[in-house]
Amino acid sequence: MKNPSLSIANPNPSLTTGKQKIALALAGLGAVLLLLVWAAQNAFYPVPVLSLSLGLMLAGVLVFVREEYLNKPEGIKNNGVWFKSLSARGVWGWLLAIIITGFYTVLYFCPENWLTGLTQLFSPLSQALRQKPADKWFVYGSLYTFSVLALGIKFIYKYRHNRYQIIRTISVMFSRPVFIPHSRLFAGHESAGILFYLFLAFERLLRLARRGSILRLCYEYQRLFYRF
Repeated sequence: MKNPSLSIANPNPSLTTGKQKIALALAGLGAVLLLLVWAAQNAFYPVPVLSLSLGLMLAGVLVFVREEYLNKPEGIKNNGVWFKSLSARGVWGWLLAIIITGFYTVLYFCPENWLTGLTQLFSPLSQALRQKPADKWFVYGSLYTFSVLALGIKFIYKYRHNRYQIIRTISVMFSRPVFIPHSRLFAGHESAGILFYLFLAFERLLRLARRGSILRLCYEYQRLFYRF
């Protein structure tokens, strides 16, 4: 008998492979670059550093999820979710909760200059998209959009045998960078909630829909957000 244990939990949890460890190292290095810029309060070489940081994290996600899901059979793969430290209120789960809570505390309640390094780092991207320097809300929106795209890749790999899940994931990945990132929420209105602006955007979208084709609608919607 290969596994004599009668436990419903896996007594010998699967360990990360060599490729996954390399992927975690790449993603970790990308995150460390962002933290260094934040701690230094000075963005050195913002374009190459930001590109390298996001590129390393994206490469880490790609390698990790490819190794995790590509060779597994079809079907939903939620094996061991209740027993993993990250999703079962273990040490990693608590650490992640503290990090996220701390970031949002700084974002909402601390002065703008607390994020000077990151706003400088994202300013070239903001100048390209909005023709003005980045503020903390643009940084937040950009990181949120990057997270949606990265996790979208994960879910496409995970549910690659389910056409509905693929279309659903791609639609979320598409709508995030196209319709949301230039709204007023990321232009400095920290007291407003995203749902309020989504409601206003939906109302305007309905008005625009009466004017013509879907392509015209997308064009008008993009131009609407670029005004802010």
